[in-house]
Amino acid sequence: MTRPALPALGLAVLLAACAGDGAPVPPGAETGAAQPTATDTGARASGQAATGQALPLPQPQPGAPASPEAGRRPVDPAEIRDIYLAFDGAAGGTISVIFAIDADADGDPSDEPAIRLSPESGACKPQELSRYTFPPGTPPVFGLEQAQRGVTPEDLPLYMAASVTDAMLARGLAPTREDTRAQNVCTRKLWELMVANQRARVEATGQL
Repeated sequence: MTRPALPALGLAVLLAACAGDGAPVPPGAETGAAQPTATDTGARASGQAATGQALPLPQPQPGAPASPEAGRRPVDPAEIRDIYLAFDGAAGGTISVIFAIDADADGDPSDEPAIRLSPESGACKPQELSRYTFPPGTPPVFGLEQAQRGVTPEDLPLYMAASVTDAMLARGLAPTREDTRAQNVCTRKLWELMVANQRARVEATGQL
């Protein structure tokens, strides 16, 4: 059985379902030219939040020789697409989270559609962008390395939420993990929807 990977997904169909309310998820701003193609759809909805701690990487068994391949699972590189993360805003104000999937696998997320989450007043306020200019050299937040080390599509929502929290703290966009709650929860809910949508597409084509 092949697990569905996360290639380019139709973002517009997910916007209305992505909402903000939820319990806290424990776990330098980048700039870009964003071009919105859809209006704000920040409908509110409640949701259960799960722990947002980043998944531990598999460790070699005691006594086993260390190697770069230790603990890795087999993954078809052709099924994996890099996911990129950026932020708009400054500490103390509204901080938006931007994601893009490198669907054509050319190492440049700036030529892909993106999605922006701008949490405010309990709503995630998702927006589809025709593109977002990521700074040159921006590394992916998820890619083949993470997939090989155990981050499956089912794990992706929590992994992405924890990654957003960690990035906000590292870049000085939030003083504490609690201050990343809105972005963390909105990220988790978005990727839950994206994974569910992709799984439904794969099941509909009989590929599972």
